[in-house]
Amino acid sequence: MCAASWDVTITPLDACGIVRLKGDKYRRARECSDPLIAALMEYYRVWAASTGFDAETASSILFDTVAVYLAFTADLLVMDGMMKIDDSAARMDCATEWRDLVAFEDFLVDRLTGM
Repeated sequence: MCAASWDVTITPLDACGIVRLKGDKYRRARECSDPLIAALMEYYRVWAASTGFDAETASSILFDTVAVYLAFTADLLVMDGMMKIDDSAARMDCATEWRDLVAFEDFLVDRLTGM
């Protein structure tokens, strides 16, 4: 990845490791009647039961949702990072923190539930 000839964007745990849905946001996703989301939530319940995770009140950490979000925008994230000057190195954008995590959670739930 670091030797790629294209621009690279990463989301370390600083940004993606804290994304979870809980409360009303999680309930909206869990109770969504869309057949695809209902199937996803059923699969999620099966996975949770097999791991001992309680999927009734909150999601697990939703790492991949941040990577997908970064594929089309970084508006709600701070893109930063340390850079060591190396003329042969490729540029790398790094999502280091959230500008507005609550807005991302709202965006995510709206996308999942079709609102």
